[in-house]
Amino acid sequence: MHFSTLVVAVLAPLAVIASPVPKVDESADVMAIRAMESWAWQEPVMERSPSDPELIKRIVYNPKITSPTAETVWNAGQTYKVTWSTDDIPADAKEYKGMVKLGYEPADGEGGLNLKKTLAKDFQLTDNEVEVTIPENQEERSDYIIVLMGDSGNASPHFTIKPKSDAPSFLNIEELLDQASEA
Repeated sequence: MHFSTLVVAVLAPLAVIASPVPKVDESADVMAIRAMESWAWQEPVMERSPSDPELIKRIVYNPKITSPTAETVWNAGQTYKVTWSTDDIPADAKEYKGMVKLGYEPADGEGGLNLKKTLAKDFQLTDNEVEVTIPENQEERSDYIIVLMGDSGNASPHFTIKPKSDAPSFLNIEELLDQASEA
């Protein structure tokens, strides 16, 4: 065997071992690498103090939605009240702000809860109600849900939204009396 063949046979595997690692372009891989680099390996979770702010117990509160109910039928373009009970609210949760999302939950589970529309936000959970307006172009479905979010989410039963109607969804006696007095 020639000396040059021997050198190539010995050094070739070393070149592969010593070659640089290719750059990672995929965002998920980059995020995983950054997470691993930032992990405090010298401070395992088991050795943390119970008073560590990252481990302090968090309050999870789910107020029961009282309206809409399964019998509810709303019309697109109209304003309604979403209501909930805070009879059992913990003292630490009394300052929580809320958000109401409109979603739907198809029987086949397609898309999860489909919570794409925010109807109200930045109200106090202790208000027990908030007015929401259903978008005028909301499609008709019978599997809509309202989700009340504070520190956690709580969903209403499925209810129905019908297309926009020119007829009022309810009679307001004060408006009728005002109209009658003006005539």
